[in-house]
Amino acid sequence: MQAQYLDRFEGLPESPFARLRALLDGVEPGLAPGDAPINLSLGEPRHPQPSFVMKAITEAAAGFGKYPPALGTPGLPRPPAQAGWSAATALPARSTPMP
Repeated sequence: MQAQYLDRFEGLPESPFARLRALLDGVEPGLAPGDAPINLSLGEPRHPQPSFVMKAITEAAAGFGKYPPALGTPGLPRPPAQAGWSAATALPARSTPMP
């Protein structure tokens, strides 16, 4: 059973991460003497968040431990790209939420 499962992956292309690892194999990170590393971080906030942000987070906190609905959040409009994808793949519209 396991061999059949693994056979399904034979035709897949190599992972981009595996290719990158192969390209970087043997390359040691380091800096020339006197060079400073490039800071690629976004930084940390320096100002307090607006009060409406904390209010919204507090009100929504109960839903943070749940997966979003598979069919989207009722009442929110569907983005055009999602509507086009749904139409292009002929997914049926669902009028009632899934149990």
